[in-house]
Amino acid sequence: MIKPSWEAYSHRDGECVIEIDPGMSLGTGTHNTTCMRIKLLEKILQPHDVVFDVGTDSGILTITATLLGAEKVLAADNGQLAVRIAKDNVEINGLTGKIGVFHSDLLQSFKGLADVILANIIADVIVELLQDVPKKLKPGGSFIASGIIKEWQEDIIVAAEAAGMKVDYAEEKGDWIMMQMSMR
Repeated sequence: MIKPSWEAYSHRDGECVIEIDPGMSLGTGTHNTTCMRIKLLEKILQPHDVVFDVGTDSGILTITATLLGAEKVLAADNGQLAVRIAKDNVEINGLTGKIGVFHSDLLQSFKGLADVILANIIADVIVELLQDVPKKLKPGGSFIASGIIKEWQEDIIVAAEAAGMKVDYAEEKGDWIMMQMSMR
């Protein structure tokens, strides 16, 4: 359950509640791309996983991955305002110290390797990001990309193949596409 920080809500037993104050950023949890990625994370995330969230914005997926049991979650954005908002949302959810949020141009400042890399960024930036994903993804790991409009789907597939990756799963909701990719 995702709720705005200013709304009261009584959660049910076993329900995971994420509190978000999007401020001036995006990421309220209602957009098709966010909904698709949360559902996929619920299916694939393992307790030992390391997750990188590139372009974290409000931090909603970072918080979700942590609450779903990821061992380590790092999140970055290239906008200082988004970094501040994500840090605030991490604090609102009582996860300070469990999540690293910092400024980065795509994967540039991320250290180590991830089991799951998330990116909800416009398609031409995903094409650029795909060049570095293989260097930051553990064997057997997943890259989950969204923010892709239908017209860009083929360009993403071509860029993934050029980077040595393949599309394992794709989902469409409204005009938006989400793709889960892995190394070939």
